[in-house]
Amino acid sequence: MSIYVIAMLSSHVVFLQRICQAASGVITAVLVAVYLTPIEQGFYYTMGSLLSAYSLLDLGLSGLLVQVSARLFAGLRFATDGEVRPVTERAEFIAMMRWARRWYASTALIALVLLPIGWLYFHLANRQFDVSWQQPWLVIVLAVSLSMPAYPLLSVIEGAGKVTEIYLIRILHYTFAALLSWGMLVSGHGLYALAMMPLSVAVITLLWSRTRFNKLMTLCRDNNSQDGFQWKTRLWPLHRQVALVSVGNYIFLQCPVPVLFYLSGPKDAGRLGLSMLILNIISAISMSWFTASIPRMTRLVSEGKQEASRQLFIREYGRFMLIMSVLYGSLLAIVYGLPEIYFIARVLPFPELSVLMLTYLLTQSMSAIGGYFRAYGREVFALANISASLLALAIASALAASFGALGFLSGLAVAYLLILAPVLLWAWVKWLRPAVAGTI
Repeated sequence: MSIYVIAMLSSHVVFLQRICQAASGVITAVLVAVYLTPIEQGFYYTMGSLLSAYSLLDLGLSGLLVQVSARLFAGLRFATDGEVRPVTERAEFIAMMRWARRWYASTALIALVLLPIGWLYFHLANRQFDVSWQQPWLVIVLAVSLSMPAYPLLSVIEGAGKVTEIYLIRILHYTFAALLSWGMLVSGHGLYALAMMPLSVAVITLLWSRTRFNKLMTLCRDNNSQDGFQWKTRLWPLHRQVALVSVGNYIFLQCPVPVLFYLSGPKDAGRLGLSMLILNIISAISMSWFTASIPRMTRLVSEGKQEASRQLFIREYGRFMLIMSVLYGSLLAIVYGLPEIYFIARVLPFPELSVLMLTYLLTQSMSAIGGYFRAYGREVFALANISASLLALAIASALAASFGALGFLSGLAVAYLLILAPVLLWAWVKWLRPAVAGTI
């Protein structure tokens, strides 16, 4: 099968995974609005945001492992039994995978610190709302801890070229998690629904790896090997920059809901959480082809084909922005034209949603362009991203006290416009515009 056919197949499977993610997300959002009260909805999305603090343990490493794996797997192949061949050339790849598994096993234990963090937050922010959140929070955190070891395996195998297979596994993740979540919501145990995704990731990935890559897993458990992975030279120089971007992304994607919950109450937080969920679904769909092209960009760069990599980026970036803009416009038209619909009343009003979309356009554009630069082993947005995120949260929190949700979201947009817009323009003009693109 040609490389072109494999790439097209991978792109379509990634798109299918995004569609499954989007469809399950939309249905879940509707069920949350139907089966949870506005107060419970606020707790649901706030707990989800606090739960996402586990990403601070990853700090972008899982995404970086895709690109590192793509480089180290060059010249290697998987045999039908899942073993990596040729045996004489695989030492560094196996060592990298062994290191990644040990790292994430440690983060699984560290993730348990979310238990006291959540407990303290809700005791400080809870204004005597009659919502039982303690037991669901315990189950959710334990599920996240169990799922942590799955992420390095998925990333490494994806970087090794098995994009189609990995995204089929992720489709299974979303399918089973969605069915279990819907059962929890309908049966009156809505907050427990948040535990279903990490549980599905943990169980399905374990079963798949033991049947499909059992020999590889055996090699990774072999501690007698003297081959080490030099993570300080291979990963750390780029990871420390990617980590800053990850912290910035966390602040933008996960901090607004808990902050608004604390400052304005669960109703506003619930509307913001549902709106951000919808925009995240749109972003996931829009980025599907771009995500599938990242390993190809990396390989082209490693082969010295920088111009081909840049042209691939320009094409996929244009498609990503077009799809996202069309979907955003359609959503705004529905919110503006049909505000009386029950589900629409649970999301942000038209002005607030428009401001939030502007912020998303900036951050998603930065994410896409940053993915291209990481193919070269560079992270150019680390400082700008963390600076914009911290400034945005400070301004938004100050405005929320006087102007509510609209002031909060306006503060986010102003900070990101001031910092990210000039940086993105600079990156495009200096390195990406076809007529004047320079050498990275």
